[in-house]
Amino acid sequence: MTIISGIYKIENKINGKLYIGSSKNIENRFKEHKTMLKNNKHHSSHLQNSWNKYHENNFLFDKIENVEKLDNLLSRESFYIEKYKSLDSDFGYNMKPALDEIKTISPLDINFKLKKLLNYKEDITEWETDRNKNEDDYVKIYNEELAYAKIKYNIKQSEVSFLYFLTPYLKYEDIVLFNSDGNPIVQFELADSLGIDRRTVIRNFNSLTKKKAMYYVCDCQRKIYFINPYLIYKGEEINPLYPLLFTKIVGYEPLSSP
Repeated sequence: MTIISGIYKIENKINGKLYIGSSKNIENRFKEHKTMLKNNKHHSSHLQNSWNKYHENNFLFDKIENVEKLDNLLSRESFYIEKYKSLDSDFGYNMKPALDEIKTISPLDINFKLKKLLNYKEDITEWETDRNKNEDDYVKIYNEELAYAKIKYNIKQSEVSFLYFLTPYLKYEDIVLFNSDGNPIVQFELADSLGIDRRTVIRNFNSLTKKKAMYYVCDCQRKIYFINPYLIYKGEEINPLYPLLFTKIVGYEPLSSP
């Protein structure tokens, strides 16, 4: 029997909800899922509850995509989780993103990626270490720049308030949003941490990205989110890569220097 690696789904035929997964051996993984579900021990309580309610004959186990290169499994799984919104309980049964299984990434890694993205030639040695201060006293709100950006980019006051909520997730002299474990935060984590609806977080992220108040880059299996340092910044000195990211790549036209 041919071993197939790739992305698969477990679909509820009654309501269309999906569980998305990846495996080096899809057929074996299906057997593992069925064993867990039949023994009422599946790690997705949402899927387990539906299985108990609708029963096995109303679930379809099917392959979505062959993935020959195993290093790409998690990135493709993440793609389909986002495509089918399966982290949202209204659409699916996934309880956490595939990103949870990915190695950590440090501010140092991000600086190197930005330097390459921006083709930046200058020495940034002093910024190639993790900045350790976390005092909220260092948060700077540039009100004049915010007032300018609200008009120029049609940023709503509710979106400005949302930006304020994000400041605890900024490290000292950094513009990347991090979780408490020191990894770039993902949207569902932020929603759970703030105690607000995930769709509200997604809507604000999408809108603020379009309006140049936020930006993200993809690190293969995840999105790394940045806040525009012209608007809000935590720290005293600023990494020269950060303003360049927003002016050169994002296209933000500042009123003044951060």
